[in-house]
Amino acid sequence: MAITGVSASKKGKRANTKLATKRCLALAERIRELTGGSSVEFVHATVAAKKRGGKVPRAKGVARSKRGKPLTTFTVTYP
Repeated sequence: MAITGVSASKKGKRANTKLATKRCLALAERIRELTGGSSVEFVHATVAAKKRGGKVPRAKGVARSKRGKPLTTFTVTYP
C-alpha cells in the first residue's frame, strides 16, 4: 500500500511536512490494526504546502475533493 500524507494548514513547509508524515503513520497503523498487518507493506510519501493555505504540488495519485483540496490518500496495488 502506498500512503501519501497531505498538509496545507500549518504556517511553514516543515510543519506541513511533519503533519503530513504524522497522517501517513496514523493511517498505516489503523490499516495494520484492521488487517492484522502481518503481510502489509507500506510506502510513505508526503506532500506539503510551503505556507498555510498555500498550493499543494500536484502529486501523482493524490485524491482531491470537489473543490480541489488535496486529501491524504492510500493506494492498494496487487502483484
